[in-house]
Amino acid sequence: MVNNTPVLIAKPVVHFDENAGLWIWSCAVDGKLVVMRSKARLEPRADAMLCAMLFPSLAAKRKIVCDAPVDAQLMENLSKAARVAKTWWGYDGPLPHASNQMSRRPGNGRGLFFSSGVDSFYTLQRFQGQLSHIINVHGYDVAVTDVVGYEAMRIGMQAVADDLGIGLISVECNLRSHPLFDSLHWRETHIAALSAVAHALGGMVSRVHAAGSDVAPPWGQHPDLDPLWSSSGLQIINDERDIRKFDKVRAIAHWPPAQKNLRVCWKSASHGKNCGSCEKCVRTQAALNAVGALEAFNVFPAGDLRSRIRALRFLKPPVLPQWTRIRDNTQEPEIIAALGRLLSRSRLSIPLRLLMRRTGLTKIRFLQRLAGRGLFRLGSE
Repeated sequence: MVNNTPVLIAKPVVHFDENAGLWIWSCAVDGKLVVMRSKARLEPRADAMLCAMLFPSLAAKRKIVCDAPVDAQLMENLSKAARVAKTWWGYDGPLPHASNQMSRRPGNGRGLFFSSGVDSFYTLQRFQGQLSHIINVHGYDVAVTDVVGYEAMRIGMQAVADDLGIGLISVECNLRSHPLFDSLHWRETHIAALSAVAHALGGMVSRVHAAGSDVAPPWGQHPDLDPLWSSSGLQIINDERDIRKFDKVRAIAHWPPAQKNLRVCWKSASHGKNCGSCEKCVRTQAALNAVGALEAFNVFPAGDLRSRIRALRFLKPPVLPQWTRIRDNTQEPEIIAALGRLLSRSRLSIPLRLLMRRTGLTKIRFLQRLAGRGLFRLGSE
């Protein structure tokens, strides 16, 4: 059943909690509160929720109605972002409406959305000396309820900021628990969500960099899409088009802040460190090994790289080009062989998984059917 009721965005409210030393930002969206907390000053800008809720509202075919003042340039950009969403994902709901439009004054600082991963360290290195802040959100990659894990992560980011003589802005936000926002996958909405926080920071920043990605569309981060979350007072900048992840690893491989604080793993977020064995951890270790820098990174648990590669079953198609590039730049024959076998079984799995999806069979039933036709052998060898 289609829900034709509009998505109502109320006027945000901000107050300062003197006891906690925190600015608290809240906004009712569709009857549910989105709340941000930060030691950095927050401003009551509805622009934030327009960014966050655009794609979910388009997918649900529900019109956003916002009576609070919003930036006119942002409204124009969101209409362009809506066209991208229709092209990439087929979302064709109505455009937002805001009767009270105005122009924002730009802030003073220049920030970077920072996660401690390869992409953000690469952009941080490129713009060191030009940035006033790195920005991270508790509640996006690490759940709001995971206080211990986030504190371990925050300490690492603070060390990076201190090394470079810049500020760390940490914002806690419950956006990912909002029912409408959560109706879409994070891969489509993550830069919009980050931009929402940047808009709430208001006068603290006038430009914020988003580290680029080499994952092809449809993906919610792209040089053609990221700038469309900008307003007249805030510019969102996507960093460098067509730079491969492997080249970023090579660039930061001998940079001490990255060597001491690189964090790519969300599997062990509650421990505040890299697990060393998930696909992303192993991919990063293999890339560092290919450029001769793995031993300098003590951020991964000790272990045999070849064994970790062999333990991975299949790779998802979007990361196959990254793994291929790692293999092509690796020198050790045993590692090359392990990478080759991983790539081969991953490519073989793609048509099999497509067949399973078309037939609607579970993995076990699919293998049983192949065995019944003599195309697969069940049981131990």
